[in-house]
Amino acid sequence: MQLQRALDFGVETSIPTHFEVWIDAYLGFSQRFPLPDHVLAKCNEANRSEALKISLDVPTGFDGDSNALYFNCDRILTLAAPKKLLYKLPDSIEIFIADIGIPSAVYQKFELDPLPFDVDNILKLIR
Repeated sequence: MQLQRALDFGVETSIPTHFEVWIDAYLGFSQRFPLPDHVLAKCNEANRSEALKISLDVPTGFDGDSNALYFNCDRILTLAAPKKLLYKLPDSIEIFIADIGIPSAVYQKFELDPLPFDVDNILKLIR
């Protein structure tokens, strides 16, 4: 149904050959290893691209070993709080945290201070 709505709106169905931005939202934090070959092939394709590469939450294929094949992004938008796994990525990757509306009481339950999100509800993680 969503595809038909997009087509009715005028979306083209051709596959582009040039990308300015590549967004990785393949698997996120729930990924399981080993990754299927078709996912690894997409990671390889993206990594060869000159496009700006952005990952949602955790780069696809990243398991804490920076020598393994993963989506080698320029920026990450992670949700709610930084994941410990992200600290194992190269420092050159910019990490941003998005506020998804988690109440302060949840942070307090885990003995954490609520994150100081800005007016755009985005916080840049400084490592």
